[in-house]
Amino acid sequence: MLKIKISSLRDGTHPVSLKGTTEEIENIFDEFFGNITFEGNIRRIHDRYAVKGLISCKAKFNCDLSNEEFIEEINAELDLSFIQNGEMAEAIKESGEEPSFSERYLFDDDIDIDLSKDIGECLSLASPLKRIAPAYRGKDFSEIFPEYAQEDDIQDTQSEANSPWDALKNINLN
Repeated sequence: MLKIKISSLRDGTHPVSLKGTTEEIENIFDEFFGNITFEGNIRRIHDRYAVKGLISCKAKFNCDLSNEEFIEEINAELDLSFIQNGEMAEAIKESGEEPSFSERYLFDDDIDIDLSKDIGECLSLASPLKRIAPAYRGKDFSEIFPEYAQEDDIQDTQSEANSPWDALKNINLN
């Protein structure tokens, strides 16, 4: 579990360095593996806590273009606020509502803040939608697969010649 101990924390800003594994986090995507690190700080002002930092973990993806497997380090920012207010925390717990992502309530007797779920969610949101291996980034399809690109160019020119929109191209709107 990735937890920050707050029981003896004084007011002010304090550095935080957490290390854990993907097995410790529930519902994290299967692509993530190995160690997870969190480097940042926690700022306490009376009964309020602000946690900011950078999360990093390695992930294994299949390339969308070549279907090659590649490993990439995923980085995500975490920025959360906590308020130590037992009455509000109890009311939210009893109502069964999901707490808001930006501000959470802690019980008065909590001794630590568990960031495991939040870290898993941030990493999941930071994973790329287009999973393209580094060797193919920034390249055109014809550069990667020239044998298929030539066939596509021929088919495109043939389809343009027989387009149903040809009759509409010469319309004068004025």
